[in-house]
Amino acid sequence: MAAVRSISIVDLAKIPGAVGVIQRNKQEEIATLLHQIGFDTTYGWELNECLHRPLTAKTKEPFFGIRVEGFERCDPEWIKSGYASAEAILDSCTDNTLRDELVRMNKQGSADKAWHSEETAKSVIRQEIKTKKREK
Repeated sequence: MAAVRSISIVDLAKIPGAVGVIQRNKQEEIATLLHQIGFDTTYGWELNECLHRPLTAKTKEPFFGIRVEGFERCDPEWIKSGYASAEAILDSCTDNTLRDELVRMNKQGSADKAWHSEETAKSVIRQEIKTKKREK
């Protein structure tokens, strides 16, 4: 199963030459551009007008606009590029034993994921510092 991939038109427009490709609206050029940024164009792609957060947005506010949606490439070139997602790397793995090990290793258990806000984390750290000072 291929990993889902999406990109906001806002982010896409920041890629050099992309605005011209979009304006010319030639399917072959668009497919080439999307392939270069990790879309598996053999599955096709859709333009979806929706509320989303562009990756390059300066605020966390949702943006209503066009987002390109499709599936991520799993070919060796993309996997070795350093830009492939964990899902694409797992999808490309043909050795079931290795794949199972990668799935097991990929489970997130990092303590920093437990913090609900930065302020809570800072408060706990301040409390720990006070406790350590009292122990001395």
